[in-house]
Amino acid sequence: MDLPAGLGASLAAGLADLIASISGAPLPGLPYLAPALLFADPQVQARIGMPVAEPGDILVQDFQAVTYEADLPLDAPLQAFCERSQTADTTRFRFDVSAAGQISVTLDTALRCIERDQISGLSPTCFRNFEALGALALSSCLTFSQSDVARYVALSGDTNPIHSDPAEAAQLGLAAPIVPGLLLIATMQPSCAAALPELALKSLRARFMAPLCVGEPFRIALQMRATTAEGDLRVRATFGGENERALAVSDLVFAP
Repeated sequence: MDLPAGLGASLAAGLADLIASISGAPLPGLPYLAPALLFADPQVQARIGMPVAEPGDILVQDFQAVTYEADLPLDAPLQAFCERSQTADTTRFRFDVSAAGQISVTLDTALRCIERDQISGLSPTCFRNFEALGALALSSCLTFSQSDVARYVALSGDTNPIHSDPAEAAQLGLAAPIVPGLLLIATMQPSCAAALPELALKSLRARFMAPLCVGEPFRIALQMRATTAEGDLRVRATFGGENERALAVSDLVFAP
């Protein structure tokens, strides 16, 4: 499909400003998750067949992957080739996004449909505490306000009331609306930039285990995993909530 307007510079800048205000640190370069905003347009979602939850169900995100093949230009026409697959209750999308005939970014995402009353039972994964991780970097405690989430919803076009309606959250057994998963993992970028300056992101893959509610504190730990034969660095970002249980984990590869 053609995306004649491409990714707007103002949209990317809005996401960068939001991440910086939450983390308290400036965001150098394009936000890692900015390409996902390409598919916020309702017309684009209709064309790709975005799943719609049945009454009594809710959509949750299982994972998100982004692979950078080349620089993604802003305010430039783009093309996207989409593959959509369905297995049981999960819909998976793969997007190859091209500029001038060359693939710039590949996105891979999976959305799963669950019963509404199951979401409060999604439990964070146990893991060793942050000190035991031997963290390359460890953020201070961060929180999202409802206004932070509202700013992200305006950028992403995510109209799911679970992110904005306290009454909806209460009906699901939650203390407050849920922070969008992509917004949560976007906050790791300032820590990555500070700990690994001058390195370029090649890819990330994030897995979501449990929801984070607005107002709940969380921390981000970066852990060095390995160095490949090509000199790439493999890093894991762990997002820990209450009792330092893992809400999400993102594996990243950086080029030297």
